[in-house]
Amino acid sequence: MRRPVCELCGIPGDLTRHHIVPNPVRRRLKRKKGKSAEEVNSTVLLCRDCHRQLHALFTEKELACMTWDEIKSKESVRKWVDWIRKKRGQKR
Repeated sequence: MRRPVCELCGIPGDLTRHHIVPNPVRRRLKRKKGKSAEEVNSTVLLCRDCHRQLHALFTEKELACMTWDEIKSKESVRKWVDWIRKKRGQKR
């Protein structure tokens, strides 16, 4: 059986669930912005290093305003992914 892989760096490991829209912001968005529950509650599986790094790179407000594709396309995130893959000896 294959181990699940991080949806950011692609490396298998122990994963955590990352809410695309951070917990403290979700209720406000549903109420004020009219976003659907699916949009507000969507999650991705990330390794602990990538999860920690996303929260170090972006504020909760910034994360709430971006889609998962927008987050992955940010230069700072791409640099992080390249670095962590090299550190762990993975190519992808």
